[in-house]
Amino acid sequence: EIILSTSEGKVVVRGKEFVLTTVQPTEVHLQGWIKQLSFEEN
Repeated sequence: EIILSTSEGKVVVRGKEFVLTTVQPTEVHLQGWIKQLSFEEN
């Protein structure tokens, strides 16, 4: 599970075999099997 907090709420990514790679200070790449993607408002 990966949770990203934003000013509007949270982005939640659930899955398996995630590989998170930093490309630039403001950019990341995510690889793996995504089973669920959701947004939870504040």
